[in-house]
Amino acid sequence: MGAPKYFVLDTNVLLHNPNAIHLFEDNHIVIPISVIEEIDKFKKDVSEIGRNARWASRIIDELRTTGKLSDGVKLAEGGSLKIEVNRPKDIHLNGLLESGKLDNRILEVALGVRQEHPKSRTILVTKDTNLRIKADSLGLEAQDFENAKVDIAQLYPGAREIAVPAATVNEAFSNGSVALAEDLGPFHANEFVTLVDETKPEHTALCRIVDGTRATVLRRLESPVYGISARNREQRFALELLLDDSVRLVTLVGKAGTGKTLLALAASLQKRSPTRRISACSSRGRSFPSGASWVFCPATWKPSSSRGCSRSSTTWNCCSRTRRTRPRSTRA
Repeated sequence: MGAPKYFVLDTNVLLHNPNAIHLFEDNHIVIPISVIEEIDKFKKDVSEIGRNARWASRIIDELRTTGKLSDGVKLAEGGSLKIEVNRPKDIHLNGLLESGKLDNRILEVALGVRQEHPKSRTILVTKDTNLRIKADSLGLEAQDFENAKVDIAQLYPGAREIAVPAATVNEAFSNGSVALAEDLGPFHANEFVTLVDETKPEHTALCRIVDGTRATVLRRLESPVYGISARNREQRFALELLLDDSVRLVTLVGKAGTGKTLLALAASLQKRSPTRRISACSSRGRSFPSGASWVFCPATWKPSSSRGCSRSSTTWNCCSRTRRTRPRSTRA
């Protein structure tokens, strides 16, 4: 298996995933004391970063009860965790890089760990691109923290293409549905299939698996959905499920800018007005701060006929923190 590796963690790794401490198997983890100091600055933040900072502090505090963090404590995975409080005396970056900067102190600790354990690999783990560049310039191995990344290609796609005889495509259009051969499966409920004519690839039928192996042809939408029309088959598939009241949960996965939020919001507004199949809709997402003088505020939860979807405005409504002054009385 070789000698265990030493991973020096940057602050952003713990703020990204507090459980990262337990994701390095039987290797040794070193956290510079300056990282703990920086985490402390985020503990009172009300955002996800603040929550992760508090979570990371609790995990490390629990490990503190098992031994001295400055000497290193055992982890359940077989490795160890050490809080490095000493800066190497013979390693300093003053004159080469800005003195006292947190990133440079982390680099000094990583260089010290490598010097102390020359027979093992020492790797700086950070999500900071510039810090990885500086580490590489100093001959120090650096990696991005990628444990939390998900390869979309490995997820269930929800749609596929199937090459079939021309008679199958014609039957689908003639009868509105067609039974597919079982050896083409297995199929999942609400999975979409594009039937492609083997002899004429441009001859296709967009279908949805509703029951077993029976594929139902998608009907053309009579009108745009709250003014929005599908621009490709994937968006058409999404609208098919979003507008179906029998489907209680729809998960849309894709790259940014492919219309996921727009289609979901359009379908919600379509259901609420004028058919009023639902009484209200709510849009939720991360609220990224837009400056110190602004804060996102919830809209009223009271239904209003003047708004198509009163609750949906929660995400976009914002108000200034600046205190409003009341208008003076204009008595005569």
